[in-house]
Amino acid sequence: MKYQAILFDMDGTLIPQDLMTFLYGILEEQCRSMSGLGVPYEKLRKACYDAFWAMIKNDGSSTNEECYFSALSELLGLPRETVKQSALQFFCKEFDCTQKYTRQNPLAPEAYRRARACAEKVVVATNPVFPAETQRLRMKWVGLDYDAFDLVTSFETDSSCKPSETYYRSVCERIGVSPKDCLMIGNDETEDMYGASVLGMDTFLVTDCLISRPEHSYHGKKGSFAELVDYLASLEPETPSVDYRLLNDTLASLIDGVPYPIANLSNASALLYETLPDLNWAGFYLMQDGKLVLGPFQGKPACIEIPVGRGVCGTAAQLKKPVRVPDVHQFPGHIACDSASASELVIPICKNGEVVGVLDLDSPHKDRFSKEDEKGLSEFVSVLERAFIG
Repeated sequence: MKYQAILFDMDGTLIPQDLMTFLYGILEEQCRSMSGLGVPYEKLRKACYDAFWAMIKNDGSSTNEECYFSALSELLGLPRETVKQSALQFFCKEFDCTQKYTRQNPLAPEAYRRARACAEKVVVATNPVFPAETQRLRMKWVGLDYDAFDLVTSFETDSSCKPSETYYRSVCERIGVSPKDCLMIGNDETEDMYGASVLGMDTFLVTDCLISRPEHSYHGKKGSFAELVDYLASLEPETPSVDYRLLNDTLASLIDGVPYPIANLSNASALLYETLPDLNWAGFYLMQDGKLVLGPFQGKPACIEIPVGRGVCGTAAQLKKPVRVPDVHQFPGHIACDSASASELVIPICKNGEVVGVLDLDSPHKDRFSKEDEKGLSEFVSVLERAFIG
């Protein structure tokens, strides 16, 4: 694995935008939202602007949140809690109005999936000048799930901003990864490329919304966001071939003479999860009362019930044949139990021609499952059927 952690900048990288247009747009919307404080517009606008820059220059003696609200309260001459309540109403409840100052990025989810496939940790290392709730909202604009990331920097938890060495060191400490094992992806030659490289991080400059800085001219890896996705794909480890004859013989020996179906399915799911590379879920759903109910598995907690005909599992049960999906996000009605899943293979388990369950395998890689996998795992299911189903 080339990198243990991949860090994404947000503004101008994951979310295409002209930075100054976005920031001044936020300022206007914030002043409109906070007009109820009764402060003259020009004074309010200047106070919000100056408080923002006070946060950018935070010396680390307080969190960015504390720094911002202390400065804003002092500049407006109003109680801190009054100012905070008004500002958070905008940042956490009304911030969607600023999406018009940004552009769509349909490749953002693909970049996340590629990063997740080739690194243990994936981080949004954005300048921490907004609340976590605002970051969550902004990530939705480009189809990203806040909770899928190992860390998203925000003003509640950070005490410095880019390109401070303190900021990048803090990120590394929180995820438990050395800077030399990180890749920082961003669009700003100073805040992203220079700031990260000072600590020894590798870097990739995204040029779609490039912020060029003559004092820190960058000469390393660079390209469009589409080229970044291709670069991340090139980092993914190749999937080694699987000896399905050995796998199926191992299963047969594990369940031979064992009369307990749940125990056999438990061992079968563990065997698959330990043997097959690039899986994030392996397990079974069993037919009960006309629907599929979660059985033994390996991986994250999963959906308890799946109706026949719904999602990949329900479709395989309805069709009574394997369903191999190279990209689950393109599958109509896909049921997302784990947002990291990118491809899926489901094989029905039958008794006397009727479906009694399904084997379900998920991977964080697109196109993970081949025809060879489908054939070998269909034989795996046949071993289970012959041995104990029924």
